[in-house]
Amino acid sequence: MKKIRIHALIITAAILLSAFISSCSPAEIPVQTNINITESVSLIKIKNDLIENILGQAEIYKYFLADLKETSEISENLKAAIENAENLLYAGEISEDVIKNAVKKLEEAAEKFRIYYFEPENEKKPSDADLIEKLYIGEVKCAYDESSRTFYYTMGQQIENREFKFDFYIKSKLKSSVFAEIYDSDGNKTGYKFVPKLNKAYTLKSYSKSVRYDYKIIFTMLPIIQIDNINRIGDEYKDCTISVTDPDFSYGPYSGAVSHMFVESAAKIHIRGGISRGFPKKAYAIKFIDQNGNNKNIPLFDLRNDSDWILDAMYIDKARARNRISTDVWNDYNSRLYYMREDMKPQTNGTRGLFVEVFLKNEYMGLYCFTEKIDRKQLQLLKNDNSDGTVQSLIYKGKSWDEPLLFRKYWDYNNNSAWWGAFVQKFPNPSKGGKIEWKPLADFVNFGVNASDKDFAEKIGEYIDINNFVDYTIYLCITYAYDNTGKNCYWSVYDMTDAEMAKIFLTPWDMDASWGRSWNGDKIPSSKEWMDSEYEHDSFLFRRLVLTNAGGFADKVRLRWSALRDDVLSAESLIKRFDDVFDLFDKSGAWERESKKWSECGLNLASERKYVREWILERWKYIDDFIRNKLDTVGDFQSARSKRRRFCRFINS
Repeated sequence: MKKIRIHALIITAAILLSAFISSCSPAEIPVQTNINITESVSLIKIKNDLIENILGQAEIYKYFLADLKETSEISENLKAAIENAENLLYAGEISEDVIKNAVKKLEEAAEKFRIYYFEPENEKKPSDADLIEKLYIGEVKCAYDESSRTFYYTMGQQIENREFKFDFYIKSKLKSSVFAEIYDSDGNKTGYKFVPKLNKAYTLKSYSKSVRYDYKIIFTMLPIIQIDNINRIGDEYKDCTISVTDPDFSYGPYSGAVSHMFVESAAKIHIRGGISRGFPKKAYAIKFIDQNGNNKNIPLFDLRNDSDWILDAMYIDKARARNRISTDVWNDYNSRLYYMREDMKPQTNGTRGLFVEVFLKNEYMGLYCFTEKIDRKQLQLLKNDNSDGTVQSLIYKGKSWDEPLLFRKYWDYNNNSAWWGAFVQKFPNPSKGGKIEWKPLADFVNFGVNASDKDFAEKIGEYIDINNFVDYTIYLCITYAYDNTGKNCYWSVYDMTDAEMAKIFLTPWDMDASWGRSWNGDKIPSSKEWMDSEYEHDSFLFRRLVLTNAGGFADKVRLRWSALRDDVLSAESLIKRFDDVFDLFDKSGAWERESKKWSECGLNLASERKYVREWILERWKYIDDFIRNKLDTVGDFQSARSKRRRFCRFINS
């Protein structure tokens, strides 16, 4: 279908230009040869800006006339007025009378054209079918929610007094030409340029020669992701088209970028997650591809340059922010890993991401977190591309609960299986022919379970990055992430062929069960232990590290907490992170839309803000006292062996 350029019908800028000229004395108009050069350049710029503003509005008529099936004296007069206005840009010195005359002709011709083709409105029958298939603003495709007949356009988070240009074109569902105007809530036309009010429903009136159709358009703040050209999304990758709009990040001139703020690409998508697969709001894995179906890297949102991403639905989280904030906190304080060198990129031992609003096949799907993946690239591990097939770097993930993962028992491993003791090998990827190697992790579990206290305390530094485990212990304490004591985290090795580079380090993942909420959304008391001692989650590893002061572990925990408690992990800092996100959700209108879309979740921003604030204050006091004064009371890790076994095995990726 044809693309038809559309703009606002009211020529407010033409009026502004007339007012500007009328208010100027002849000496102020840049037509004299003896004027100061700096002043002349400034005035010429003002003149040209105003002329370009007129031409921007004139383009609506230019493109509309080109698509018009019939001509008339009125349309021909408008064409002539447009050409006359365009010539202003190429003229030399322009007198006041010339500019006034061009403004007057264009204004009169446009008004006659409007009256002839689009007024009165009551002579046009309301249409039962959409007139607009796709609506574009400055080459950016607007998101559309069909059920509410509402278009969405994001202005970005740097919103203060950001001007909007009604620089539209559309794909029409009809063969005839379509015209459009925007009206505010009081019924006033907005004009070509205006500063929109966030989350206020403007009316977008569209017209053909015989019918009209009214839409709404809402201006938002968060980036927008649209998923189109797909029927049913399943567990396997399926082809689709994904577009991303983000006014706060410039994509630059690379393949796939339609404009500096809009990217559209062929892609693949599938449902991801474990328990979350059963929720009505699905989480997705997406992959951008080129025309040949190969992975295509895109540097979205100032994150990494990559093809593979995650759309986290956050359905069970009543704050819609726990996972993102938790990982951001971790990223801000986790220690430098043992293998990081000066010539490497800045360390990212965790994901980065940001909040977006997602539309799927013209349906608003709500708030999501657009997130990087944890993989070899993110952790800057070795590629294992040795000619002899030698494996160096490895990534494992805790996927469920069992004895080896909790360091209660050691099991023999089998390098023919991608699973061992509730762990799964993620890199090298066995499903893509990657070689399976359990030795580094199995040796550590065997050591952690069977070594004497003396050997454990003296030799722990040969097996793990102690500073990393210290940071992770504090992380589990302050967040009370009871579901992450082995499961829901990555266990990685940089180079198993080099004893100094073969130490295991941890990377957090899936932090929905944190900051006072369980994996099912239930509340958890703020003073409920340093870590969960329930049998299902009770890791002997962290207990033993503290009780034996292995490698000075307990001392390091106290010292590290002392450095962090008044900085990144202060109660005030943690509360501010949540407040900033809640404010963003509120101001952008995304929380209200999310609450309406997923009403069964019972979301309440004020209530959750209050709960999180109070929980953090209480938890911080509890952990501060515990680490500084009671760390040696974590209990005998051996005593838990006699507890009644209560496993609830499930996978939650």
